Amino acid sequence: MLALQARMAIEQILFFTTQIEQVEKESEILVNNLNSVLLSIPGISINSVSAIIGVIGNFKRFSSPRKLNAYAGLDPVVYESGQFKAKSTRMSKRGNSLLQQHLVLAAHNIVKNNETFKTYYDSKRDQGKTHYNALGHCATKLLRIMYKLECDQVTFNL
Repeated sequence: MLALQARMAIEQILFFTTQIEQVEKESEILVNNLNSVLLSIPGISINSVSAIIGVIGNFKRFSSPRKLNAYAGLDPVVYESGQFKAKSTRMSKRGNSLLQQHLVLAAHNIVKNNETFKTYYDSKRDQGKTHYNALGHCATKLLRIMYKLECDQVTFNL
């Protein structure tokens, strides 16, 4: 009985693996058909581009990068009470969590592959920010760049 269960589990794993490969091939074909300029960013994968475009859709539906940033949930929470304004706050959790995760993951890869982003990340770390806080800042910067690239249809050249 145990051998049957093990064989069935292996077959399921192989089945799911082939399904994942098929979905990745289809998403690659769709992204390539879009001729997205986001693929010109070094360090960003086709999976990340397909997820980001899939969630955002048309970048031009946002009138400014700040509104796109808020949609992604990368904007800081405003904390005010009377005359008090907080100097440091957390990242907002009101945006699209899938988009937020893909942007932070893409920012992590781009920090490894781009000297400008690495310098920006290091400057945030030098300011005393945590790793994920610095990645959040890099993701915000990446999203502003993506907005500009998609709206103006120019390739990445930093």
